[in-house]
Amino acid sequence: MSTLPDTQENALPPTVWNLKPVQSAANIAGKIIPGLYSLQSVACDNFVGLSNDEKTIACWPSSHFSKSGTRLWEIAALGDGFTIRLQGTDRYCTMQTGVGKGHAVSLSSIPAAWKIKPLYHGAHFGESRYQ
Repeated sequence: MSTLPDTQENALPPTVWNLKPVQSAANIAGKIIPGLYSLQSVACDNFVGLSNDEKTIACWPSSHFSKSGTRLWEIAALGDGFTIRLQGTDRYCTMQTGVGKGHAVSLSSIPAAWKIKPLYHGAHFGESRYQ
């Protein structure tokens, strides 16, 4: 199950993700453009998808693509942030019980706004990293 890092001083570094766009013009100079993405953890190269309980999200290795279900996420603007919705469903990423270390990211029919911070934008397509 995916969790957010501790946000206190001396905390673990925030989770860093590769956002891999489905469309070729999905991110330019580190800016997020609404569209379809796969979310990949930089730390372990696993992709985020629907967990077996169909209520939370889980990380799956690329070798399990066909077995782990939907893995594309639609990122859309919402105010100063973004929503992250599992493609083809009405399920959005949200926090189950709170924000911080040990709190699980789950899915809800109610959209939540996420701050997506660019960290790196490479010269090659698909190299952008975000927190």
